[in-house]
Amino acid sequence: MHFSYSPEFTSHINPAIFNQRKKMKLLIAEDSEKIRTMLKDIVSIYFSEIYECDNGEDALELYSRKKPDWIFMDIKMPKMDGISATKKIIEENPDAKVIIVTNYDNETLRRNAKEAGAINYILKENSNQIVDLLKQFNIDT
Repeated sequence: MHFSYSPEFTSHINPAIFNQRKKMKLLIAEDSEKIRTMLKDIVSIYFSEIYECDNGEDALELYSRKKPDWIFMDIKMPKMDGISATKKIIEENPDAKVIIVTNYDNETLRRNAKEAGAINYILKENSNQIVDLLKQFNIDT
């Protein structure tokens, strides 16, 4: 099944936040180093700093220390899954911007991600859609 941009996830986000591209920070929480590298390659021109971790617990710790503007979060990771980590991050900061990037095309997981506070849910096979999502928020390339 092909997943496309889901405006129902992003309706609460102010596009003006993307006019400050040079100052934006990204956290990639993904247990596969290969996928982290791929995501960095896709979006590195949009962010001045990119932080990485391979599990949900480290994502919480890095988020608390670095306060990134955006988080790309996998679901299935060691120590703590991405939906639980997303929920805890949103509890700490309701304005946090989390995009779930996963292999699991599952309606229950989509609903859980949205309920946890994720602003979108993108399949890894469609990771180029991340750029489309960022462009929806007026990031200059």
